[in-house]
Amino acid sequence: IEPPSAPVAPPEPIATPGVEAVPAPRPAPTRILFVSGEAHTPGHTYRCIRLAEATRRLGLPAHFVSIEGVTPADLDSCRLVILWRVQRSEHVENLCRLAREQGASIAFDIDDLMVVPDFATPELIDGIRTTNSITSQVRDLFVRIRQSVDLADFCLCTTEELAYWLRGEGQDTYVVPNTFDDATFFAARRAAASRPDDGLLRIGYAGGTRTHQKDFARA
Repeated sequence: IEPPSAPVAPPEPIATPGVEAVPAPRPAPTRILFVSGEAHTPGHTYRCIRLAEATRRLGLPAHFVSIEGVTPADLDSCRLVILWRVQRSEHVENLCRLAREQGASIAFDIDDLMVVPDFATPELIDGIRTTNSITSQVRDLFVRIRQSVDLADFCLCTTEELAYWLRGEGQDTYVVPNTFDDATFFAARRAAASRPDDGLLRIGYAGGTRTHQKDFARA
């Protein structure tokens, strides 16, 4: 029986004159852009400002911009563009095209049932009455909102009820509830601590506009 041979040392690497080892480039950061279709409304705070802040706290770069103010420079290094309540137009179509050319995905975000134009009636939406809106104009708005859904790779919304209608349009949909920030939380806790307990249960609704008066009357 032959004794085991000594291990053979691996060959020396061949030196390549003039060539230095270069570390592999790090992947580009996943930047998220929130595009607001209604930057003048309270919903902008819930769906753009606060979600962008939550995204940053998770370690991902994020910022928000209005649909009127968005520029091609805002799309640099973006991997996800979220359109909140954005109505379809040539401007929006160009935005989505440029974003995709840079490898970004498109998400459509909605926090109200605005994707069914047939629901745009005063009988179903009391906000048409309380805001003195013209029914035909509201319906046209719903049509353009619905058309924006077709531009997206997937959808976001605030509740499972809204997700039902978006999924019915053939879109993968994920529920991201509305949130509140630290300042709101601490203000609410201070108010609750300073109020004497009278044994009553109160339910508060922080409505952005007076569009649910009929709903409250029933409650």
